[in-house]
Amino acid sequence: PAGKRQASLWRRPTLGEMAHTASVAGRAEVDDEVLREIALQVVSHVSVGPGVQVAMSRGLPPTLWQPSFTVCIGAGQVRVLTFAFVGDPVIGDRPDRKRTPFCMRIATEDLVEVAAA
Repeated sequence: PAGKRQASLWRRPTLGEMAHTASVAGRAEVDDEVLREIALQVVSHVSVGPGVQVAMSRGLPPTLWQPSFTVCIGAGQVRVLTFAFVGDPVIGDRPDRKRTPFCMRIATEDLVEVAAA
């Protein structure tokens, strides 16, 4: 009916939609294969595997407490940051509350360059 507002939900655009918008806006177009490879690279880094490898290579126990992952997109780059408590002594009674005095931060290299290679 006229005059009645329609409810709508805002959602963030996907990486593919952003690439399409960028190409429409006159920027360089992103190749579908490169975009797929970027997505695969991000997925492989949003896990505890790389953090466990770093911890073990530094002689720390292979456990990450309260790991969190942040995907950073900007300035033509995509990076994944991993934050977690590592080492000893472990304090806390439940897995979501376990922590140590030490926090590990890992930043990937630019995954756009990795995917394009």
